[in-house]
Amino acid sequence: MNDPKKIIEELIIILLGIRLNLFESNDIVAYADKIICETENPDYLFIDLSLSSKDKTKLTDHLQAFIDANKNDTDQYKMLSTIRILKEENILNLRGVMMLMYKLNEKFNLQAFEENEIYRLDGQYHLVSDNYVKQTIEEVDTEISNFLNNYQKESEILNILSY
Repeated sequence: MNDPKKIIEELIIILLGIRLNLFESNDIVAYADKIICETENPDYLFIDLSLSSKDKTKLTDHLQAFIDANKNDTDQYKMLSTIRILKEENILNLRGVMMLMYKLNEKFNLQAFEENEIYRLDGQYHLVSDNYVKQTIEEVDTEISNFLNNYQKESEILNILSY
């Protein structure tokens, strides 16, 4: 996948995940290196990511600059679907899923339904985690899964992260 615009939603999730310390920057660097090795003319983003492998700040700056330049082409449903896949594959725990959904909601203009549902689920997650309500964490987990199951778009996330 030499065209990073085709995986911009995954790159957004990875950037947020790196900033939240949910993912290691070496995962995206390994993917960039793979693209460089397998492609005759790799996109400059992959070269920049590979060259900044030792500097997490530079790496996230390159990702952010690319995302800022192309974020009008993003699909919020694909981003939520990517989070669903990470949850289903147990790459992220419930806390990580909530952190990503909240940050995604904060950084991007999601549709009103998604925005409200994410805020509601986040509030419910914290109430249960702090033992303010009798609902169990398993029930909240089920609610979050039910919400994310509405998003079934294809994602390259498992090809990018080396888990």
